[in-house]
Amino acid sequence: MNIKYCVLSISLILVSILSLGLGHFENLLTHNAIPQYQESLQSIIDYRLPRLILGVLVGIALGLAGTLIQTIIHNHLVSPDILGVSAGSGLAVVLILLYLPLAQAIDISIASVIGGLITGGLVIGLSNFQHICPRRLVLIGIAIASSLMAGVDILLAVNPSHNQSAIIWLTGSLWAKGWQNIPLLLIALVVTIPIVAKMSWRLSIYGLGHDAASALGISPIKTRNITMLMVIALTGISISICGIFSFIGLMAPNLSRLLFKRNHELFIPSALVGSLILISSDLLAQHAFSPLELPAGIITSIIGSLFFLLVLRKAGSLL
Repeated sequence: MNIKYCVLSISLILVSILSLGLGHFENLLTHNAIPQYQESLQSIIDYRLPRLILGVLVGIALGLAGTLIQTIIHNHLVSPDILGVSAGSGLAVVLILLYLPLAQAIDISIASVIGGLITGGLVIGLSNFQHICPRRLVLIGIAIASSLMAGVDILLAVNPSHNQSAIIWLTGSLWAKGWQNIPLLLIALVVTIPIVAKMSWRLSIYGLGHDAASALGISPIKTRNITMLMVIALTGISISICGIFSFIGLMAPNLSRLLFKRNHELFIPSALVGSLILISSDLLAQHAFSPLELPAGIITSIIGSLFFLLVLRKAGSLL
């Protein structure tokens, strides 16, 4: 187990070093190295370091959210975006960007979380009161997500002169993110991670099924609702800051599951894998098509859609 954690950690460190230094290392080899070094160092501190830190934090948040949602739904093919949480947050943020362009970052984050809460509340409400099974719940989430994204498309169509910022945001990107974008997500993680750690044994019991959990003194509905609130908070705040990074919540827990078989062991590796996926995608988006820089969300969508098909093929008829 320790070796597996070491491999994940070393991979994350190596990609982080490349993300910080790629494009700046050659400046140190020039004959005028000192000015170039100072300029490169300032660029790293002002732009690349906060971008890297934010990528790590968003990856942690989405990796944890994906693991939590898969645990309570009992399905390895689900993620916050598939269940509609990302779409609900996305619709709320697009509304703010289009009709309140001067809104502060905290306003956007609040709107994003509220949008996710409304969507998640709808899904939870249907599940609690109509006893919908996890597989049907996934289908309902997909239907809700499709409807909400259609609403986003309508908003963009009727506001063609003001939709540029919303379109850029929808693709998911770490571009132009600075130190000011970090505190809110950091606070959310500081609050959420201890709760996840404290609830990990409950979630392991929950994974045995509702009857077994109830027999062991665990309230399935309460556990599911608290977990959904954490998923919505982590997803909503991440989306409000950087936009929608599709499939990270799907890929991180499934890749972690290849290394760690038991559910209660997945939270830390999923966080590491989520960070690794996002900063690797951002690195590829920055340099693979240089001088053109793509949004990292495009890379995660391409990789994630292929990964989803592979998982779907392996899972057979889970849905």
